[in-house]
Amino acid sequence: LPFCQPMNGVKQLGQISGGTLENSPYRLRFLQDMYCEQLCITNLGRGEHTGASANKVVQSIRKDYHNNWFVDNLPSASKLEDDVTIRTKYSMGFPIGFISQMDGNAYINNHVNLEIQYHKVEGSNNEYNIVRFMVEPFSIHHEFSPADWNDTQEDKFAIIDNAIQSCRDDNKYIYTTYEKFPVHTSYEMVTDKGRLPQPASGKVLFTYDVLWIENKDVPWSDRWDIYMDRDGFRDSHREKSTLGRRLVSAVVLLGAVAAVWTHYLRKRRRQLAGASDGATSGGRYDPVAVASDGNGQYSDDANLEMAELEE
Repeated sequence: LPFCQPMNGVKQLGQISGGTLENSPYRLRFLQDMYCEQLCITNLGRGEHTGASANKVVQSIRKDYHNNWFVDNLPSASKLEDDVTIRTKYSMGFPIGFISQMDGNAYINNHVNLEIQYHKVEGSNNEYNIVRFMVEPFSIHHEFSPADWNDTQEDKFAIIDNAIQSCRDDNKYIYTTYEKFPVHTSYEMVTDKGRLPQPASGKVLFTYDVLWIENKDVPWSDRWDIYMDRDGFRDSHREKSTLGRRLVSAVVLLGAVAAVWTHYLRKRRRQLAGASDGATSGGRYDPVAVASDGNGQYSDDANLEMAELEE
């Protein structure tokens, strides 16, 4: 797909789920937040028109294609937000776009917030562990013109005419009574009145934020636990099949134990019934018949037999 490519080409890192891992053009600086960084401008192809075949990106969005990203070997969780809820999903990456319920057209997620959670290594002053990696995708219709390389920074590709707060050039600060502080791209900014999503066609500017958040609650040894949790990983085909096999094995084992136990109880019941029949008179239990030696006298052997029967 015609997405942004790294400046130094593609590098194979390995394979997972049948796909080849490649490096990306996104640049992260450890413990340094970044605000609406410009990644590249790329042409996604012709727009959607009746009677014309859709471009590859539109076709992929309609097939529900996802990006699967990794940071420090951790796969990305997907944080999806709407007017009511925020959903976090720890499987299958995040969607490259969506189909609008209003007009039925495809829109590209051309902005992402990369949220990286970390904590300091115990006993160390400058060593850290990454314990969570989340991606929150947005679709932002950036109206832009190509940047003049003589008048702008090296890592800026465009001048955004309708920039949201996090993408503005005025130091990206919001002023309060006491201080000013930078703001990250948010759902409220993207969906503010008059804002539109980015169609999956034509020239598109890709941007991203980076958020570093300290998380002291997740130990390094437990950072993979959430991915193995049934609720967090339920959409993974591999995990679903593994869980199914384990469930079938458990049911079969439980059935075998139940069958053996039922057979034992039935056999024991027959034994007790046979012993009881031999020690009854007129269908009722007769302790005299059990304990007597036949002459109206009780014997030790008869008493022993009665005790065994009672047991």
